[in-house]
Amino acid sequence: MGAENAGKVIEGAKDEDGALKKFKANHNSFIKPTLVDWCGGKVVVGDNQSEILRLLRESRSAEPEE
Repeated sequence: MGAENAGKVIEGAKDEDGALKKFKANHNSFIKPTLVDWCGGKVVVGDNQSEILRLLRESRSAEPEE
């Protein structure tokens, strides 16, 4: 996701240090839901249903067939 995108996960953050400080000061600053595709290296932040469904579809299509 990168340090430049810290504000997408922690409300109002501009970088990693700012995100950590804001989160320590207020745990509610973490934007929920946060969906992570660890294998694909992708993240969807917030309740954007179409983006969540797209990420799920992509991760399923990348799974090896049995």
